Amino acid sequence: SLRDKIGQMMMVGFYQNSNFMDTLWVDITQRNLGGVVLFGSNIQNPIQIQNLTAQLQQAAP
Repeated sequence: SLRDKIGQMMMVGFYQNSNFMDTLWVDITQRNLGGVVLFGSNIQNPIQIQNLTAQLQQAAP
């Protein structure tokens, strides 16, 4: 659909907090968000970034 195609072209950056993570999850699962930009403020250590990217990939359709 047109909505899916538009969603696939969108990329967002975010600050990691629980409220925005819920919104991000909805954007990925229901709005077909195309990508997420990770900034230094999102990265604490290698294990955390591995877990975060795994969660984001799980949400992808």
